[in-house]
Amino acid sequence: MKNNYLRIAWILPNVFMYFASFGLIVFISLLYRELDILTFIIYSAFVVLTLFTAIFGTYKIRLWIKEDRI
Repeated sequence: MKNNYLRIAWILPNVFMYFASFGLIVFISLLYRELDILTFIIYSAFVVLTLFTAIFGTYKIRLWIKEDRI
């Protein structure tokens, strides 16, 4: 283990991206009847982008930990 603070600095924003993704999913699922189609598509795109960013970040962090870079 090289630097725990560096790991935390990379993992915490990644966890917040997961929270943002799930928060958007809850928001959309609660208000999907009141959203028009364009707004629904925009929010759905944000969900996909935040989930993709979080999953890619998790992959990179795991790769860096496996390579013992952080």
